[in-house]
Amino acid sequence: MLCVPGHVVVPLMLFVRRDETTPIWLAISILMMVMLRGVFIPLPRAKGLFIALIWTIGSTGEDYTAGKTAHNRRCETPPFSE
Repeated sequence: MLCVPGHVVVPLMLFVRRDETTPIWLAISILMMVMLRGVFIPLPRAKGLFIALIWTIGSTGEDYTAGKTAHNRRCETPPFSE
């Protein structure tokens, strides 16, 4: 997730610092805004996509947990034991 904004910010940081006429506070402010927008705009969408993928493929963990609790009550082997 942080790789994409990092690949945008580092060249921008090198470019901004080569120009000595830009004040340091302005350069830090610009870089901070670019990084924060690059992280916080796609972050909720990526989390939603990841959770939707988990629910779509059925990896909620309910089957394994149900087997373990049933094993504790009925003294049978759990579904994934070998």
